[in-house]
Amino acid sequence: MKFNRKIYDVDLNRLMYQLVPVRLRKSRLMALLRSLLSPIGFVYASFMNFKIETERELTITPQVCYLQAFLNDNYDFDLRRIRITAPDYFDTAVFYLVVEDKPITMPLQSEGGAAPVLYRKAESEAQGVDFVVKVPADIILNEQRVRAQVDKYKTPTKTFELKYT
Repeated sequence: MKFNRKIYDVDLNRLMYQLVPVRLRKSRLMALLRSLLSPIGFVYASFMNFKIETERELTITPQVCYLQAFLNDNYDFDLRRIRITAPDYFDTAVFYLVVEDKPITMPLQSEGGAAPVLYRKAESEAQGVDFVVKVPADIILNEQRVRAQVDKYKTPTKTFELKYT
Protein backbone atom coordinates (compact mmCIF):
# COMPACT_ATOMS: atom_id res chain seq x y z
CA MET A 1 0.00 0.00 0.00
CA LYS A 2 1.41 3.35 -0.99
CA PHE A 3 0.32 6.54 0.70
CA ASN A 4 0.41 9.12 -2.10
CA ARG A 5 0.13 12.33 -0.18
CA LYS A 6 1.92 15.24 -1.77
CA ILE A 7 1.30 17.49 1.23
CA TYR A 8 4.75 16.69 2.63
CA ASP A 9 6.70 17.21 -0.61
CA VAL A 10 8.59 20.48 -0.23
CA ASP A 11 11.45 21.70 -2.38
CA LEU A 12 13.27 24.07 -0.03
CA ASN A 13 15.53 25.60 -2.69
CA ARG A 14 12.57 26.35 -4.94
CA LEU A 15 10.64 27.80 -2.02
CA MET A 16 13.61 30.00 -1.13
CA TYR A 17 13.78 31.39 -4.69
CA GLN A 18 10.03 32.01 -4.74
CA LEU A 19 10.04 33.92 -1.46
CA VAL A 20 13.03 36.17 -2.19
CA PRO A 21 12.14 39.19 -4.37
CA VAL A 22 13.83 39.25 -7.77
CA ARG A 23 15.81 42.44 -7.11
CA LEU A 24 17.36 40.84 -3.96
CA ARG A 25 18.44 37.55 -5.63
CA LYS A 26 22.16 38.13 -5.47
CA SER A 27 24.59 35.23 -5.26
CA ARG A 28 25.83 36.14 -1.79
CA LEU A 29 22.35 36.43 -0.30
CA MET A 30 21.23 33.19 -1.95
CA ALA A 31 24.32 31.37 -0.63
CA LEU A 32 23.60 32.73 2.87
CA LEU A 33 19.97 31.60 2.67
CA ARG A 34 21.01 28.16 1.40
CA SER A 35 23.36 27.76 4.36
CA LEU A 36 20.59 28.88 6.73
CA LEU A 37 18.18 26.37 5.17
CA SER A 38 20.56 23.39 5.31
CA PRO A 39 19.61 22.40 8.92
CA ILE A 40 15.94 22.60 7.92
CA GLY A 41 16.72 20.36 4.95
CA PHE A 42 18.35 17.84 7.28
CA VAL A 43 15.32 17.80 9.59
CA TYR A 44 13.03 17.53 6.55
CA ALA A 45 15.00 14.52 5.22
CA SER A 46 14.82 12.86 8.65
CA PHE A 47 11.08 13.48 8.74
CA MET A 48 10.58 11.98 5.27
CA ASN A 49 12.57 8.87 6.26
CA PHE A 50 10.42 8.55 9.39
CA LYS A 51 7.27 8.98 7.28
CA ILE A 52 8.32 6.26 4.83
CA GLU A 53 9.22 3.85 7.65
CA THR A 54 5.93 4.53 9.43
CA GLU A 55 3.98 3.90 6.23
CA ARG A 56 5.85 0.62 5.82
CA GLU A 57 4.98 -0.41 9.38
CA LEU A 58 1.32 0.43 8.81
CA THR A 59 1.12 -1.99 5.90
CA ILE A 60 2.15 -4.96 8.08
CA THR A 61 -0.85 -6.74 9.58
CA PRO A 62 -1.22 -9.93 11.65
CA GLN A 63 -2.11 -11.87 8.51
CA VAL A 64 0.31 -14.71 7.89
CA CYS A 65 1.31 -13.53 4.41
CA TYR A 66 2.25 -10.02 5.60
CA LEU A 67 4.05 -11.20 8.72
CA GLN A 68 5.97 -13.82 6.74
CA ALA A 69 6.89 -11.25 4.06
CA PHE A 70 8.09 -8.86 6.77
CA LEU A 71 10.35 -11.49 8.34
CA ASN A 72 11.72 -12.57 4.95
CA ASP A 73 12.35 -8.95 3.93
CA ASN A 74 14.39 -8.35 7.07
CA TYR A 75 16.26 -11.65 7.50
CA ASP A 76 16.19 -13.75 4.30
CA PHE A 77 15.59 -11.37 1.42
CA ASP A 78 17.09 -13.47 -1.39
CA LEU A 79 15.84 -17.00 -0.67
CA ARG A 80 12.73 -16.18 1.43
CA ARG A 81 12.81 -19.42 3.44
CA ILE A 82 11.22 -18.22 6.69
CA ARG A 83 7.76 -19.79 7.01
CA ILE A 84 4.86 -19.40 9.40
CA THR A 85 2.97 -22.65 9.87
CA ALA A 86 0.37 -24.21 12.09
CA PRO A 87 1.79 -26.21 15.01
CA ASP A 88 1.96 -30.01 14.98
CA TYR A 89 -0.94 -31.57 16.82
CA PHE A 90 -0.74 -35.03 18.35
CA ASP A 91 -3.62 -37.48 18.06
CA THR A 92 -4.77 -38.20 21.56
CA ALA A 93 -6.87 -40.97 23.02
CA VAL A 94 -9.88 -39.90 25.00
CA PHE A 95 -9.89 -41.00 28.63
CA TYR A 96 -12.84 -40.88 30.95
CA LEU A 97 -13.27 -39.27 34.32
CA VAL A 98 -13.56 -41.49 37.37
CA VAL A 99 -17.17 -40.37 37.92
CA GLU A 100 -18.13 -41.62 34.44
CA ASP A 101 -17.23 -45.17 35.52
CA LYS A 102 -16.14 -46.33 32.08
CA PRO A 103 -13.30 -48.79 31.59
CA ILE A 104 -10.00 -47.73 30.05
CA THR A 105 -8.61 -50.38 27.77
CA MET A 106 -5.17 -50.26 26.25
CA PRO A 107 -3.59 -52.98 24.18
CA LEU A 108 -0.56 -54.65 25.72
CA GLN A 109 2.64 -55.18 23.79
CA SER A 110 2.42 -58.90 24.59
CA GLU A 111 -0.94 -58.99 22.79
CA GLY A 112 0.66 -57.56 19.67
CA GLY A 113 -0.63 -54.07 20.17
CA ALA A 114 1.48 -50.99 19.90
CA ALA A 115 2.45 -49.35 23.14
CA PRO A 116 0.26 -46.30 23.65
CA VAL A 117 1.88 -42.93 23.98
CA LEU A 118 0.36 -40.74 26.63
CA TYR A 119 0.50 -36.98 26.16
CA ARG A 120 -0.33 -34.34 28.67
CA LYS A 121 -2.91 -31.71 27.78
CA ALA A 122 -0.27 -29.12 26.88
CA GLU A 123 1.48 -31.60 24.58
CA SER A 124 -1.72 -32.59 22.83
CA GLU A 125 -2.61 -28.96 22.21
CA ALA A 126 0.62 -28.30 20.30
CA GLN A 127 2.54 -27.00 23.29
CA GLY A 128 0.06 -24.16 23.73
CA VAL A 129 1.11 -22.15 20.67
CA ASP A 130 -1.08 -20.86 17.87
CA PHE A 131 1.58 -20.72 15.15
CA VAL A 132 5.22 -21.64 14.56
CA VAL A 133 7.82 -19.42 12.90
CA LYS A 134 10.20 -21.80 11.11
CA VAL A 135 13.64 -20.33 10.45
CA PRO A 136 16.37 -22.21 8.55
CA ALA A 137 19.33 -23.03 10.76
CA ASP A 138 21.84 -21.21 8.54
CA ILE A 139 20.17 -17.82 9.03
CA ILE A 140 21.91 -15.89 11.79
CA LEU A 141 19.55 -13.63 13.68
CA ASN A 142 18.96 -12.11 17.08
CA GLU A 143 16.19 -14.27 18.56
CA GLN A 144 15.03 -11.62 21.03
CA ARG A 145 14.70 -9.06 18.25
CA VAL A 146 12.70 -11.46 16.07
CA ARG A 147 10.41 -12.29 18.99
CA ALA A 148 9.89 -8.58 19.69
CA GLN A 149 9.07 -7.87 16.04
CA VAL A 150 6.61 -10.76 15.77
CA ASP A 151 5.05 -9.72 19.11
CA LYS A 152 4.62 -6.21 17.74
CA TYR A 153 2.62 -7.31 14.69
CA LYS A 154 0.80 -10.47 15.79
CA THR A 155 -2.65 -10.49 17.33
CA PRO A 156 -2.28 -10.05 21.11
CA THR A 157 -4.14 -13.25 21.99
CA LYS A 158 -1.97 -15.46 19.76
CA THR A 159 1.17 -17.22 20.95
CA PHE A 160 4.02 -18.49 18.83
CA GLU A 161 7.17 -20.54 18.90
CA LEU A 162 10.41 -19.85 17.04
CA LYS A 163 11.76 -23.10 15.61
CA TYR A 164 15.01 -23.65 13.70
CA THR A 165 14.78 -26.21 10.88
